[in-house]
Amino acid sequence: MEIGEPFGRSSIFATVSCGNLSFLQGFDSAYDCHFILKCFSRYDIGFSQNEPQAWEKEMLASDLQRLDLIGIDEKTGFPLFGDTRFIVLGMPPLARLLNDLISTLGWEKASVIYTRYGYEQGMRTAIQMADLYDFDTPEELLKAGCVLQTMMGQATASLKEIHIDQEKRQLRFSGTWTNSFESTLWLSQFAPGKQPVCCIARGMLSGYASAVIGAEVLVRETACQAEGNGCCSFEGRTLP
Repeated sequence: MEIGEPFGRSSIFATVSCGNLSFLQGFDSAYDCHFILKCFSRYDIGFSQNEPQAWEKEMLASDLQRLDLIGIDEKTGFPLFGDTRFIVLGMPPLARLLNDLISTLGWEKASVIYTRYGYEQGMRTAIQMADLYDFDTPEELLKAGCVLQTMMGQATASLKEIHIDQEKRQLRFSGTWTNSFESTLWLSQFAPGKQPVCCIARGMLSGYASAVIGAEVLVRETACQAEGNGCCSFEGRTLP
């Protein structure tokens, strides 16, 4: 399955209006909007009309297995996700990073950095997943993004509803994260806060969903365990 299919090579991504940011909580106005556009430009994805390769397989999101996703570079021995090297980080050093960023920059700027990191990761991950597998539908490819968030240890992710209009390139969905690593890190160092803190998770899902539908999608966290809630809730939709 090709990302953004069936919209064609000339209209992979919709234009983002930097003035339309009422849905954008956790992203910093036009600053992040321009960053998103740069991401789209960087990943100028070509669309091939060829049949899936022999190593590609049609599948559902529920078919994903951890060991199938991880390869080994024969030259270096490094672990690979698709053709990209990945590294493993434990929670304690991430806690130190969070603390240092907040102490140095403040939460507002630190959250921007985390969100941008997540967005970049999500978009690249969606591209790799579409290259590796031939998912039955865009919905299954989107669901795979939440499966990956669980496999990566970001959170136990669950989608509650998905509405996709492929012809209009419109997407709306909602779901929950439980035991998010970001809320866990926050509560290990700070008292329950007054704002959602799962910036990497919502950034990743924003980038991932944008690549899947071929139009700009933004995810907003509506409730967070770091605020004292039982789970984190999120909703995502394409920008008009």
